[in-house]
Amino acid sequence: MGDRFEEERRPPSDWPPDTPARVSETVGRACSLLALAVLATTALEAVSACSTTRHPTVAELRAIPGATTTYPGTVVYRHSAQEGTYGMDSGNPAMLITFGCANAAPSSGSVLTWFDEALAKSGWARRPGSAAPMGDFDSAYTWTRGERAFTLSFASARWAKLSAAAAGYPAGCPVAYQVVAQ
Repeated sequence: MGDRFEEERRPPSDWPPDTPARVSETVGRACSLLALAVLATTALEAVSACSTTRHPTVAELRAIPGATTTYPGTVVYRHSAQEGTYGMDSGNPAMLITFGCANAAPSSGSVLTWFDEALAKSGWARRPGSAAPMGDFDSAYTWTRGERAFTLSFASARWAKLSAAAAGYPAGCPVAYQVVAQ
């Protein structure tokens, strides 16, 4: 019985002697091409997924309730809007940036409380805690609304003085802050 099994695995006697090697080589080549096609398709899908991340435009960002919020009576030192970028790393979202002085604010705490209330009314939720001081800013607080983020950063006294001078305003701003919506 074992001999019969062996006989069935042998090629017919009229086939050339190198037939098993040629069949094996052909199957191996086909498998290699199939593997290459699968890898290429997977890579193409990955690249497509990365480069099609949808970021809002500046106009769309401005239309989000609360995204352009500033403290009442703020003297704006600098305002900018940057369109988003797209790329292999999914790019960067559009940003609205405002740096100014809350002249009528008694303290940064009162400005933070005001932003908490104003942004909550527009559907934003504050993330717990605050960011540690970084460079020109003493503290930062972030709110989110869906995939969007709104960050309020309080400027150091040095940065507030430099920014006021650069914008043509006198030094002495009680509460200088920056807001970034993205």
